[in-house]
Amino acid sequence: MSASPKSSKKRLLLLGGGMEQLNALRIAKELGADVVVFDGNEMAPCAVEATDFQQVNIKNRQELLAAAGKMNIDAVFVHAAELAVEAAAVAEHFNLPGLPVSVAEVGTDKTLRSACLAEAGIRVPKFVGLKAIDDLDTWMEAARAIGFPMIVKPTGLAGARGVEFIRDANALESYYERKHALAADKFQCEEFVQGEQLSTESVVIGGKVASIAVAARHYDTTADLWPFQIEDGHSMPWPDPTNLMPEIQAITEKCRAAFGMQDGVLKGDLVLAENGEIIVLEMAVRTSGGRFCDTVAPLSSGVNILYPLLQMALGLKPELSFLRATKENGVSQRFVLIPAGTPLRHSKKIEHILLQPGIVGHWFRDDLQSLTEAPVITSHRDRIGYVICTGKSRALADEKAKRVVAELQMAMTPEGT
Repeated sequence: MSASPKSSKKRLLLLGGGMEQLNALRIAKELGADVVVFDGNEMAPCAVEATDFQQVNIKNRQELLAAAGKMNIDAVFVHAAELAVEAAAVAEHFNLPGLPVSVAEVGTDKTLRSACLAEAGIRVPKFVGLKAIDDLDTWMEAARAIGFPMIVKPTGLAGARGVEFIRDANALESYYERKHALAADKFQCEEFVQGEQLSTESVVIGGKVASIAVAARHYDTTADLWPFQIEDGHSMPWPDPTNLMPEIQAITEKCRAAFGMQDGVLKGDLVLAENGEIIVLEMAVRTSGGRFCDTVAPLSSGVNILYPLLQMALGLKPELSFLRATKENGVSQRFVLIPAGTPLRHSKKIEHILLQPGIVGHWFRDDLQSLTEAPVITSHRDRIGYVICTGKSRALADEKAKRVVAELQMAMTPEGT
């Protein structure tokens, strides 16, 4: 294949071409760039709108760099996908704006990240790193060091894949015997911390945290899915009843400094522990999936961090006006959660339900029409679908979202389960 011709426009390589990446593609074009999209799926949704599209195995470093070298790119970007290391590799190889590979690796691998943050004095759950090839005795020894109950997770997977609550030694042995299905080499067992959970999304410009968005994470409806740790969406604005924002900002800045990040994004998962501590569960160096940063935050506050992030990727000066809140609306995302094995029906009522005022977004699995029963939910990718609703307050938006989800669940099950 010959190299793509050079145009007067900057060419940005977007890694990943799914539905969630469409917003990044469109904003990059709005900023004047041509957009090249790489995805492993030849039918990826972004393929239609991309300036150029290539089916590429993004996780294969050699194939990725070879394909990128033929595209005459000026920038690389990743949004809502666990591809920070791959984006950094492209940026480093072609001398483009972006994270160093070393920073991306520490900000992606859960054990490396926990160690980095702990060394910087940031409170993270107690943890022990493990390998898939370690014997069961080694895993049990790690568990004794942490104490039951605890959480076990693969260190390199996203979307809650393989993340489980481990109550006792029997549960750990069961996890150990099933772990091969995850095709993961490394794992982490960590302290289980109870408390309200928050998602944060922060923009870093010139070595400073310039903006932080905070959303409440919903776990109130997923207790019956345990031991799997499944989130039922999120909502904004978070009310901050005890004035914790200054501390959250300080912790986020400490994370930035620990990573040595100069420009980029930090996606945080925090827990407000029952003893008053703010504990960093995760702090990734990529934008969130699940529509937090590209839909929920813009609808709630008017802030869309994709604009300055894409400007920095393109070598442009980021416009801080994109980070100024212009409104305060209630927004809530909730998922359709139907007990596994429940027969499904495909009713036309679904279309009418989604026409209600206040519903600003929805999504359903591509294979929904072929499902005859509700799937077992072990990770976020197993969920059937979601709705996003707005309201005058977060509480009203969340009430609306839960009501719509209940109507959808009634319409999708023969007996209104």
